[in-house]
Amino acid sequence: MKEEILIVEDERIVAEDVRMILKNFGYRVSSIVSSGEDAVRKAGEDLPDLVLMDIVLKGEMDGVEAADRIRSAFHIPVVYLTAYADGATLKRARVTEPYGYVIKPFADKELCCIIEMALYKSQREKRLEQLAAVMCTIRNIDQITTEEKTPGRLIRRICESFIEARGYCHAWIALIDESGRLVDAGKSGMGEEFSQAEACMKLGELPDCARQAIGQSEVVRIRNPSSVSACAACPLLKRCDGRETLTVRLEAGETIYGLLSVSIPADLAAGEVELPLLGEVAGDIAFALRSIRLEEIRRGRGV
Repeated sequence: MKEEILIVEDERIVAEDVRMILKNFGYRVSSIVSSGEDAVRKAGEDLPDLVLMDIVLKGEMDGVEAADRIRSAFHIPVVYLTAYADGATLKRARVTEPYGYVIKPFADKELCCIIEMALYKSQREKRLEQLAAVMCTIRNIDQITTEEKTPGRLIRRICESFIEARGYCHAWIALIDESGRLVDAGKSGMGEEFSQAEACMKLGELPDCARQAIGQSEVVRIRNPSSVSACAACPLLKRCDGRETLTVRLEAGETIYGLLSVSIPADLAAGEVELPLLGEVAGDIAFALRSIRLEEIRRGRGV
């Protein structure tokens, strides 16, 4: 199913024409509103993939101001609809960095072509932002692994780092013993449901993604876990639903220290660059855990 679009147009006949055009090309229309104030409100409620915004609107807030607020608050791309606007208004419109302009009157294919290009550009930018978040996380983790000397604080700070860098919805790390039972855990971006998962892992009952990750060196990638039967009973399903989860084991030498799992929005599917980078992050974490363990052994022997 194609993306969802919010129409902001104060001429009802035009708005209905646009709705029918979008419907015929397979798009969904989340709402039709006629004022800038309602546009901002519905954008926050519906969170559409794109806003089709008339520049000239009646009322105190015109389309340019509404677009600026939507971009700042929700990071939703905007395409302007316009028949006429004075030079000053168009200059203000350019500052809001729209993803395109549609000049009235317009052809059906012209409208949908501009929308398609805007959606493609938006998706590409989101992927670049996601990759930047990965690189930022790597830099942060490099620093954390040199600062922290206890496993618990190390994994908790690393989980927080994933969320602070943006792009990730949640992160958790589980440290396990040789029998596969939980020893310690860290999380960020998760609620009480993780306590249920912890209780299961203490009994050696790992989530399906974790069991898969334990058995392979590659990142286990699950898109939309609610569609996977093996995930149906997982306590974390509600938190992961509609997202893509990436789980990888923490391995240094021949020892597996635990698991790292993160999730990203479903529309930002991990690319061929991100997966190996996440594997490298897992390797760095495992090496830090190994170093901590060796230091504990050295101290225990009084060396």
